[in-house]
Amino acid sequence: MGSQSLPKFIHFQLGLQAYTFDQFDLRLNRPDKVLETLLPFGADSTIMIQYRQAYYKRLEKYGFTEEMLSDDYHVPECAISNTSQLPITTTDGVLALQIEAHDTIHSLDRLNVYVNDVPIYGIQGIDLRNKNTREYTTKLNIPLSRGPNKIQVSALNQGGAESLKTTTYITYDAPETKPNLYL
Repeated sequence: MGSQSLPKFIHFQLGLQAYTFDQFDLRLNRPDKVLETLLPFGADSTIMIQYRQAYYKRLEKYGFTEEMLSDDYHVPECAISNTSQLPITTTDGVLALQIEAHDTIHSLDRLNVYVNDVPIYGIQGIDLRNKNTREYTTKLNIPLSRGPNKIQVSALNQGGAESLKTTTYITYDAPETKPNLYL
């Protein structure tokens, strides 16, 4: 437990590899397990049960079960391959991104795309589970918001681990339009 900004500054390390907590959120974000350990010291079992139910609900929302989550610390990789061709500013409301994702051990589960921290394909992202592939390349047309845009892409493997989010920034210089006012 800590402030919301704390995860930006901490990570864990295995060998020479550093990982953010977000990459294994489905498997390791378990406040119910922490409270279960603290039960002999007076922790509230009702709150522990509520956290456990929330955990199972989150797994269900993402389409996972506990059995599907892998025990290893292997993560997929995801990249925007046409970053060098992207402009800093644009007057076009759509940005074409070439995205490549791969995993050397597990099949890919989904591709997530965020614009200004909003998942544009929803929480489920782009479903890759039925493709049963470890490599995926696609071209996506990403809608931009007027002004600065932070675009992030990541891949989730079928072991429940997420790649680091690849980030690029672009400013959409759209002409200012007068909105309709309804009363």
